[in-house]
Amino acid sequence: MTRLELLYNNLSYTAFELNPLVAMTNLQHLDLASNPLMRVPECVCSLAQLASLNIQSTRISQLPESFSQLRKLNTLILSNNQLPEFPQVLAALPSLTTLHLSSNRIQHLDHAIGTLAPIRIRNGDTVRHL
Repeated sequence: MTRLELLYNNLSYTAFELNPLVAMTNLQHLDLASNPLMRVPECVCSLAQLASLNIQSTRISQLPESFSQLRKLNTLILSNNQLPEFPQVLAALPSLTTLHLSSNRIQHLDHAIGTLAPIRIRNGDTVRHL
């Protein structure tokens, strides 16, 4: 399987404690939007082939350091969460080209954003190319 859509369920972080995705070594697209996760499950960070991840509206307030293992991730949708600042771990993702950050609590962008590869950041209706 290369695509899994689990959006609009009632999945919390504890639903992933037994690493249910660990056998999905070919998974490229994962959609967990609109689930009350509160944080990114560790098993998601071990999906080496993951190219697209939608975790919008999941109440996430930070990304774990293990997120840097998603080396093939090119699209990340983090809109409508609780992020207080730009997640610096994103600078470690060499394939990231599209990032959605609208409707978070980010008030400023620091120097980490400048270390990203050429990227499109979508914030509401504005798309900026960096």
